[in-house]
Amino acid sequence: MKDAKKMYVLSVLALVASFILLAVLEGPADLSGFVIRDVRIVDTFNYSPGDPPTADEALDLLLQAESDHQEMQNFNLSTLLIRDTLLEAKRSYVGNSTGWLLKRIRKEQDYDKIEYMYSLIDVYNSTPDHEIKQRNLSEVRRLVQLIRFRKEYAYSLLDYLTLVREKMGQYEKEGINTSGAPELIRKAEESLSKERYDEARSYLEEADNLLDQAKEEHSRLQEALRETTAFVVRYWWQILIVLGIIAAVTPIIVRKIRIKLLQRKIQNLEDEQKLIEKLIVKLQDDYIRSRIIPKQTYEIRMERYRKRITEIKEMLPVMKSNLSDLMKDRKKKRKKNQEKGSGKKGKGKRQK
Repeated sequence: MKDAKKMYVLSVLALVASFILLAVLEGPADLSGFVIRDVRIVDTFNYSPGDPPTADEALDLLLQAESDHQEMQNFNLSTLLIRDTLLEAKRSYVGNSTGWLLKRIRKEQDYDKIEYMYSLIDVYNSTPDHEIKQRNLSEVRRLVQLIRFRKEYAYSLLDYLTLVREKMGQYEKEGINTSGAPELIRKAEESLSKERYDEARSYLEEADNLLDQAKEEHSRLQEALRETTAFVVRYWWQILIVLGIIAAVTPIIVRKIRIKLLQRKIQNLEDEQKLIEKLIVKLQDDYIRSRIIPKQTYEIRMERYRKRITEIKEMLPVMKSNLSDLMKDRKKKRKKNQEKGSGKKGKGKRQK
């Protein structure tokens, strides 16, 4: 019974290995055997079938697709998806037999077409059996139109990329902040090189909008600057009067603030000194009379209190002196202003 189970498992494994080996041996040598689709591009592609093309028309369509493929390569554009779509179109043209194609080659007089049809036979011979298609000339036309659509889409992105680059360069010359746009353009170029066209367009649109916003912001700032300049030019004498008033009033206000701050600091220090003196009395009472604290604690606290009182006694005279100077200076300026006012009144009376 156990031997039967082992044989069953080995048979299943051998069968799986055979399928894998068969796929490897019959598989294509490169990526062109796998048809890759850009779903979003295909979704935006509109195709009207119409009447099926003739074999000659379908062959001309394939040659047109080859030309589009070569043209894109000349522009250094990635053509992996184009190549795979073209391969699918070739397989749809040949179908599941080459007999009819050999007969057509004998009748053809154009050497280039003969050579191309032989290349189609090579495609058929290198195609795995499970990928051989039924002959479908309408599908050939659809795939060729899809190739043309992708080419035109790629060219429109190249034009858009050029426009966004030029816009960014122009804005940089005008002193506009274009930060963020270079990175988006780089991502668009990368997506374009990998044939992710919709992603590339999204990055370009984002960069374009970012540049437009930067332009609007720059314009608003420039307009605000022009309005400010015009305001200053128009009301310059009123502005001078206001600045003069501010210049005259500011020292008075600053002096008053300094006086208030000094008075507050002096009051705080005096309050602190009184509090420390009370704490010293309590400390002495706790140590000498009540004996509730040890000598070491008493000495440490007493040293700290005395040190702080010494600092306060050093600071208070300096602050009071500064306050006195400020008060005297304020009285002098008041006296001068009063004398000026009385002098002007006297002149007015004499003139009368």
